[in-house]
Amino acid sequence: MQEYNPNKIESKWQKEWEKNGLYKTPEDVIIENKMYILPQLPYPSGSGLHVGHAEVYSACDIYARYQRMQKKKVLQVIGWDSFGLPAENYAIKNNVHPKISTDKAIDNFRSQIKSLGISVDWDREVGAHNPDYYKWTQWFFLLMYRRGLAYRKKQSVNWCDSCKTVLANEQVVEGHCERCDTEVVQRKMDQWFLKITDYADRLAKDLDKVDWPAETKRRQRQWIGRSDGAEVDFKIKDFDYKISVFTTRPDTLFGATYLVLAPEGLIVQELRGQVENWLEVEKYIDETKKKTELNRQTQKEKTGVELKGIKAINPVNGKEMPIWIADYVLSTYGTGSIMAVPAHDERDWEFAKKFGLEIKVVVIPVIDSRPDELLNEKINFYTNETLQHGSYSKEGLSVNSNFLDGLKSEEAKEKMIAWLEEYNVGKRKVQFKLRDWSVSRQRFWGAPIPMVFNETRKNKKYEYIFIHGYGGDSESNYFPKLKKDLEAIGHTVIAFDLPNTEKPNICEQMQFLLENISISENTVILAHSLGGAVAMKMLEHENKKVAKVIFSDCFFEPKFADVARPVVESSCDWNFDFEKLKTLSEEFVVVFDSNCPVIPREHSEKFAKNLDARIVFARANGPHFMSIHEPIILEESLVNGLKPVKFDDLPVKLPDDVDFKPTGQSPLTYSKDFQKGIEDKYGLGWEREVDTLDTFMCSSWFYYRYLDPKNDDEFASSIALKKWMPVDFYLGGEEHVNGHLLYSRFFTKVLFDAGYIDFDEPFMMHRHQGMILGEDSKKMSKRWSNVINPSDVVDEFGADTFRVYEMFMGPLEQTKPWNTDGVRGARRFLDRVWNLYKKVNSTENLEVEYDSILHKTIKKVGDDLATFRFNTAIAKMMELTNEFVKSDKIRHTDFELFLKILSPFAPHMTEELWSDMGNKKSISLEVWPQYDENKVMDSKIIVVAQVNGKVRASFEVDVDISESDIKKIVLEDAVVKKWLAGKEPKKVIYVKGKLVSVVV
Repeated sequence: MQEYNPNKIESKWQKEWEKNGLYKTPEDVIIENKMYILPQLPYPSGSGLHVGHAEVYSACDIYARYQRMQKKKVLQVIGWDSFGLPAENYAIKNNVHPKISTDKAIDNFRSQIKSLGISVDWDREVGAHNPDYYKWTQWFFLLMYRRGLAYRKKQSVNWCDSCKTVLANEQVVEGHCERCDTEVVQRKMDQWFLKITDYADRLAKDLDKVDWPAETKRRQRQWIGRSDGAEVDFKIKDFDYKISVFTTRPDTLFGATYLVLAPEGLIVQELRGQVENWLEVEKYIDETKKKTELNRQTQKEKTGVELKGIKAINPVNGKEMPIWIADYVLSTYGTGSIMAVPAHDERDWEFAKKFGLEIKVVVIPVIDSRPDELLNEKINFYTNETLQHGSYSKEGLSVNSNFLDGLKSEEAKEKMIAWLEEYNVGKRKVQFKLRDWSVSRQRFWGAPIPMVFNETRKNKKYEYIFIHGYGGDSESNYFPKLKKDLEAIGHTVIAFDLPNTEKPNICEQMQFLLENISISENTVILAHSLGGAVAMKMLEHENKKVAKVIFSDCFFEPKFADVARPVVESSCDWNFDFEKLKTLSEEFVVVFDSNCPVIPREHSEKFAKNLDARIVFARANGPHFMSIHEPIILEESLVNGLKPVKFDDLPVKLPDDVDFKPTGQSPLTYSKDFQKGIEDKYGLGWEREVDTLDTFMCSSWFYYRYLDPKNDDEFASSIALKKWMPVDFYLGGEEHVNGHLLYSRFFTKVLFDAGYIDFDEPFMMHRHQGMILGEDSKKMSKRWSNVINPSDVVDEFGADTFRVYEMFMGPLEQTKPWNTDGVRGARRFLDRVWNLYKKVNSTENLEVEYDSILHKTIKKVGDDLATFRFNTAIAKMMELTNEFVKSDKIRHTDFELFLKILSPFAPHMTEELWSDMGNKKSISLEVWPQYDENKVMDSKIIVVAQVNGKVRASFEVDVDISESDIKKIVLEDAVVKKWLAGKEPKKVIYVKGKLVSVVV
């Protein structure tokens, strides 16, 4: 037999597997036998595969091969996260188009992965930079837009001046760009955002559904940052205005002594006319704009300016409070304002001490017994302590708080919230630290955002027609404030009281409107509740196209979530021609109360579908949008000049006539080809959006495309989705906890809500691989000259050696240093296995000593593979190999059993030996071997003896020894007798198979 030569046999079997299509995805799949194994989507860098990539692919492949042998139908695919800044920066530096450099890098990656013997279905390979992939990335963006989850807004964003682009919060690490380490600054820009915040609560709660590492769940929940508390309204003295503040400590409201506003926030601008020192305030605002949010949160020196001439009123005690602006308060978190309780918040205390503001203690530590004189003494003590040494921020006992006095914090919080709601000056509220996801990028190498924009349409002044609902009038709910807001920006608003509103007749109300108004392309209709039916009947009757129609909690048939409304049911025939209606407005938007108190959610979804409308679920300030202030209605009522690209026009392709060097403006701005034909399709004045999408958009859904990569009509067919999803096992780096992993869950929940899938979590089991360090125990880097190239290792030692070594280094999830001597050790192990073949004997009744260890190894390796303990599985196989070496002969069938359990780790070598042993089918097609229960049972066990709880002796005994016999052996043992010191035992307790405990 020839010596083990991996270079020869590995390429041979890789070609054979590919020729026979051995790892093509099976079709005969049912939910009980499917196994979707997912390695994390790699970015194909020019430097090629690194050992961290290889660790992921090797681990997934070992698990996939094991699952196939467990009769599972396995789906395992690899694709490429191939858009993004690194490829673009490389292209700029080397003056080569990113597509050319990216395709070249992918070819290299693919070759390297194939050289490791990774058993994936290459027919399903996808690349994020290919138009047939990013067509569906764009489709997902449009899905978000159609569901009210994508919006464009001018906002302060994280800007990297080196990369010349916006960064999401998750791409900023300690104030620096994660890609180039440039300090990030704040810049106001028109940006596209996704409302991931709408899903914050579900994203946090539903982590209970999945099998993920506890630390990963903790980190993601911390990032989402749920806070339970109250929103409190502070009125402004002598001015018709209130400031709403969120607090997690409503029990401390009696200790609130001043308010602080975010300098850049809208509230400050709305109070401008009342501020006496505006020039000083404006100067401070300008200084704040130069700082990043991180700097503002971490700077030690507190700064701020009082807004002179205005005071807030504390709602619980009527006391006047000064109002300040300070840069430690951010407009992007909560309401952009805080109530300062300096006695119980460190930052507020520092601010109050610097500027000489009142500090009032309202919480002290709980004391068990408290006669009044002791309590007063305690209050005085903690007041002095707080004034001198700092805030007391823990929970405790309420004092100096009127009706809260004597209550513990938790009880005081509940009582205060009830009081706020009773007197209509606040309410219970949940808030999240998570912010909406910024997805606009001012770079070339990304998927173009599939929207068109018309500046003229946005800036035009419109005539609004308000149509109220059943039992309402023109002064109902949000109409008066909304009318005022729209008129303030130059629009005209018409709002009539409809006739017979308590016993409505839709046709009569429609006729009344038509006698008093006319509609045109300059008309925007806003209807509430039953007013939606009036609007639709009016559009059908007039057959004229309007600019926009907004339905707020409207319905197309009288089906309600709360109570029946017979008067509404009989108000019209409820027949609407939706095909006709679709043609009668440039844009339809349906806005629904997300709590669905009146309109059932399924009805809302159907209504939007009937009209092909954009659907928005929003938290209403009042049920059924019956509050006087509903900001979402104003937001959706405005004509923003935006329009989604038609599905038939996808993909919106990247043009070729682009100089993609960054200028701070998207390179697509300067492309003539990119705008060609847009006015022909969409009308005069329309032009394409020129920003591209964040690459996290591409990696948030790749696992769906693997299911159906050639489908040009759907991102994946419903059959494929039901067959394979959700993912059974996903392996990837822990650095993506608050980015890719969170976004993927968000995408999946949106698909679930939209009715495309019947599950709402994408990855049922997820694990992280540990980082592989250099031999010097430092992170691998060109800087340290410690980078290990997997291809070099494969060329010298073979792919099987590489796979075995990486899995033997230590537990999969742990960080561990590379050790070339360890690689040599793995190669020596495989050499020994190879040489064992010489001992194989076909005599089946051969007497051998290794039977027990063989079957224990089969059991151990199977158990370890099922739980990703690859290193201990290999250690056990090494132990078995040592036993084989000691044996003169190895039974043919026994060596086959050994090859089967080794094959997931070393597929090439085991395939070669398997074939040499006369087997025609691939070893990959074999069934995982069963162990013999009788042969894994030990005949002897070790039982320890304790005297008064301390181990004093141990005994090797028969596994089936009786209780009386083991007690006799222990009590007669000389060592045990020594520790008994002649005393009679009070108790002798036997724990079967483990210990005998003697108590004296």
